[in-house]
Amino acid sequence: MPAVCTCRTRPDLSDRTLTPRLPNARCFARPACPAPTGDYKFLVAGSVGPSCTVAFSVEATPACDAAAAGKVKCSKVNINLQAPACNGIKLKKTDLYSGGGDDPTISNLPANKVFAPGKTTVRVDATDGRSKCSVRVNVKPCAPVCLSNLAPLTADAGKCKASKPSDPLSIVSGASLGPGATVTLSPSTFALGDRKVTATAKYPGGLSAKSSCIITVVDKDPPQIIASGSGNPCGFPRSSGGTGQACFGLKDIVKAKDGCGKAPTVTVVGCNATSNGANADCVAGSLPNGKPAVCVTYPAQGSGGVVIRTATVRVRAEDTSGNQSPVLAVPLTVYSSKPSPVPSGCKPK
Repeated sequence: MPAVCTCRTRPDLSDRTLTPRLPNARCFARPACPAPTGDYKFLVAGSVGPSCTVAFSVEATPACDAAAAGKVKCSKVNINLQAPACNGIKLKKTDLYSGGGDDPTISNLPANKVFAPGKTTVRVDATDGRSKCSVRVNVKPCAPVCLSNLAPLTADAGKCKASKPSDPLSIVSGASLGPGATVTLSPSTFALGDRKVTATAKYPGGLSAKSSCIITVVDKDPPQIIASGSGNPCGFPRSSGGTGQACFGLKDIVKAKDGCGKAPTVTVVGCNATSNGANADCVAGSLPNGKPAVCVTYPAQGSGGVVIRTATVRVRAEDTSGNQSPVLAVPLTVYSSKPSPVPSGCKPK
């Protein structure tokens, strides 16, 4: 604490007395023990006449040192146990308090100074009995430790999320746990992507400790792909402005869907003519809007009338997770001219 200066008036002093006292004033500097060492100064003024600044220094003395050493001060102790020392931790007196003299009295100190998981309050009384304090030792039990290189979780079939593992020790290390611990995982399901799973270790007596692990949930279900419409894609030449080919957009050929993200990407694996043509008569192309298509060249008109050319295109769908559908073969039919009657779904191209 700072030094204390006490001033009082002295009406019996003469105004002519300027040294060593001021008129009508007197000051005593009385630093209390223990006081911070250092230099001090303050202004002293009488009721009349001049004023002055009084300066002095406070130095440590044996009495102050003894008083400072005799006061006990408790620490804040929070311990997180780690395997293999999950049964408790041994603490030194210096971990619990400072000061207190040569032989302070300690109450409620565990045997061998080993603090088991839980909260323990220890009281410390200074040797001279003039100070005391209590320290609350909070020892938390061993928390689960996440396994390294966790294998990805596969989403449940037909769903876009994975159920939590039935065995928590597939996520956390059993060697990181203390005796009697049981581990639970939450939440119960995880969406696709990198997700946080909380592992809670519960111990006998009601104590518990938590950790968070990151797991990756992946989709292994391939997308679905089916032929579009009720019939096979079919085309015949326009009456004018034709290109000599019937180009079918991929949406006219197949439908693809995936329940876990964006629409799958459909790609053409191959195409070949199966009647009245060569493989070169079925090629990958594009529609006027630039979207991908499969184009089949029209056959020449025969002497006997309309000529039919058939081809088979093979397509496959791939989702955003890289899963691919089986290859689907879809037949295509084109006519050298407009057939009569026009088959259902057949359009001029």
